[in-house]
Amino acid sequence: MSINGNTAPGAFYGIQTFIQLLPTEKGTMLRVPAVNITDAPTVGYRGLMLDVGRHVFPLNL
Repeated sequence: MSINGNTAPGAFYGIQTFIQLLPTEKGTMLRVPAVNITDAPTVGYRGLMLDVGRHVFPLNL
């Protein structure tokens, strides 16, 4: 098994993906499927979109 990342955050997200492959039931034999995942972000930054149109704030008159 190997987890490779070009940056520390890349390796971190690789470990997170590995954790998601682990069984969730207690007492289950620890088996991880043989997979090869190649992933990369589509853009060089991460952003946040706040949809303020879905929140209605009352006017204090």
